[in-house]
Amino acid sequence: MAPQNAQTDAGDDTEEDSVVEVITRYARSISQSLRNAVTHAVDAGKEATDSLAELQSQNENLKRIKTALNESHETVTATQKIVDAYVNSVTWISNSIAWKKPTRLEKAETDTNNDLTKNESTRNWKSILWPITTATQETNVTENNPVAKAMGNLASTANDQLDILIEELKSNRQKTELIANTVQQQNEDLERISDSAVALQDRVNQVNRVLRDKT
Repeated sequence: MAPQNAQTDAGDDTEEDSVVEVITRYARSISQSLRNAVTHAVDAGKEATDSLAELQSQNENLKRIKTALNESHETVTATQKIVDAYVNSVTWISNSIAWKKPTRLEKAETDTNNDLTKNESTRNWKSILWPITTATQETNVTENNPVAKAMGNLASTANDQLDILIEELKSNRQKTELIANTVQQQNEDLERISDSAVALQDRVNQVNRVLRDKT
């Protein structure tokens, strides 16, 4: 009877080893797929961060343009006062001149730089992306059953990498939404800048017409 029991135990060990091998193979495949997905998400996040940096630079340019337009409108306003004084000095009545008002641009309209700079990604997933060591695996699994140990390793690694992937996808979605909102805001600012520039040109033309007609 002893030889038969020995054969049975040997057969069980062989079957158990086969199950562990299958689980390990699937674990490696799943782990590699998750690593690839995380790498892709991280790369996409870097591209989104670069886009946000470009948008921040464009915001600074828009602010400078707005400042220049506001200063130009102030210059025209000062010129209007000078023209009024000049017209009055030669006894012409200028009270009927309906000067066009300046179109001021608020800098706060594109003040989204704080939101842009908050989206810098500084994550480092390297220590988690790679498989955990055998020593760590053994301490995380209290059972001596090789099949249970293999299943525990698979679950632990997959869960860690899925958590990373989800965090990266959430971060990328936030960046994408911020990019879309910033682009929309910049388009609206460009329209306001265009309207202000047209209004400035009209005011300059009006000053020139008054000077031409009154002198």
